Amino acid sequence: MAIEAPVPAQQPATFERPPAFYRVWQAQEGIPIHQRFHLESLTEADANVTSAGGDEGPPANQIDYEDEDPTIRELYVRELAARGVELRMPEVQR
Repeated sequence: MAIEAPVPAQQPATFERPPAFYRVWQAQEGIPIHQRFHLESLTEADANVTSAGGDEGPPANQIDYEDEDPTIRELYVRELAARGVELRMPEVQR
């Protein structure tokens, strides 16, 4: 009777999710990426917001009101109304 050699255990396959393209782009552009949802102290939080083009202009992740989907404004107005709050922002000129 032949004795069989033990079969070595195989390591389970692992999957490491690649970084999201948008996160890679933000890092390449030097845009701060905040990944923490908890701050120990608001007085010590880094609140320095800059635009993608430097110090002038809106932050890189901001969409101007004129460029946003009109549905967003409608949803916002509905949410305000549900809470008894009136929209005080001026109309958007498109």
